[in-house]
Amino acid sequence: MFKPWNHPKDINKIKRHILDNRMNKLGSVSRKYSDDELDELKSIAKAQLKARNSFDKGYKLMATQNDLRYSTPQIVGDYRAKRVKKSLGNAKIVDLFSGVGLQTISFAKNLKRVLSVEIDERKVAFAERNFKLFDLRNVDLIKGDVFSEEVINKVKEFSPSVIFADPERKSVGSREDEEELIVKIYETFSPITKNLIIEIPPYMSVESLRRKIHSSFESEYLSIDGNLRRLTLYFGKLRRFEVSCVKLPEEYYLGTNHIQGNLEEVEEPGEFIIELDEAFSKSGLFSSFLTSCKILSGGRNFVLTSNELVKEDNPAKPFIQEYKTLLVENYSQDYDNNILAFLKEHDFKYVVLKQGFSPETYWQVRKSYENKLKNGDNKMAYLFKLKNKLILSELVTS
Repeated sequence: MFKPWNHPKDINKIKRHILDNRMNKLGSVSRKYSDDELDELKSIAKAQLKARNSFDKGYKLMATQNDLRYSTPQIVGDYRAKRVKKSLGNAKIVDLFSGVGLQTISFAKNLKRVLSVEIDERKVAFAERNFKLFDLRNVDLIKGDVFSEEVINKVKEFSPSVIFADPERKSVGSREDEEELIVKIYETFSPITKNLIIEIPPYMSVESLRRKIHSSFESEYLSIDGNLRRLTLYFGKLRRFEVSCVKLPEEYYLGTNHIQGNLEEVEEPGEFIIELDEAFSKSGLFSSFLTSCKILSGGRNFVLTSNELVKEDNPAKPFIQEYKTLLVENYSQDYDNNILAFLKEHDFKYVVLKQGFSPETYWQVRKSYENKLKNGDNKMAYLFKLKNKLILSELVTS
């Protein structure tokens, strides 16, 4: 097996070439390695550049781009470790399907001891280097199939308070197969400890899992900067509610044991538009905490609307953004001209596009407005596109 960690100087040289946009001039570095080896070094260099601002010592981590893509971000790993410590103290934890060890690192820095289990030989080798990078002395790393008798026995011998599992997503296979894997993890390891944490894909049906797993658990929807990034199941003493959401980096947390019925759906916006954090939206918690609001549907996209602002003491406040409705236009021949005329009349200079606009045409549409607003007064408007309506709004600031 190729050992890229033995070639740090060449990895650093590749990083400099990437930063200088000179990847076609690697020279002697290119001649020292096979194509596959050079590709791996390039991937590691690109991963380290990407990780330098989001991981401690990210500039030196051993991980390929693909490893980094599927690894737990440090901000998430640290949050989970602190959540475990808050519930169970200085616990011993097992990290199944641990990959190159980035979640293990967060556990090891916050908890008593970690047993890290990974089957892939290359990832195990990378993880060993990452643990040395952080001088971790409370990690036991084993290579093996998590469902093998040998590994299960080692997990039992370790006597953990918590077992964490983040199985790798398969590129092929049905969603039913993915659900069965989650059920298998629960059935295999719950006899060892009831305190389980299992990460599942955000698109997986939690309700389907509740029917298959005969134990109560908390489904936690986690967002980073408003975008849904993780869906995690907490069992045993780690369970706080039936459904929860958390917003990072602020660590705002909200949960309930009972999701109330659906809110009323309307066609016309009220005085205010309420945009939801994606974790808050996907969890369904908005129907329990924003009962005075109504759903303004836009097909796959939706926002809430109301004729009054959400009260400051509402626990959902950190998970929403409120806008004042300024203008509502139905699609017609003159809708663009009407919106532009309003923006000019009220001295707006910038237009941020919200729900309903295609990422591919975002800047084209935005610039089509802003290029005609150059004499504006630095004011910013927000434009929503929902079904056959365009809603121009202004951010509500406290």
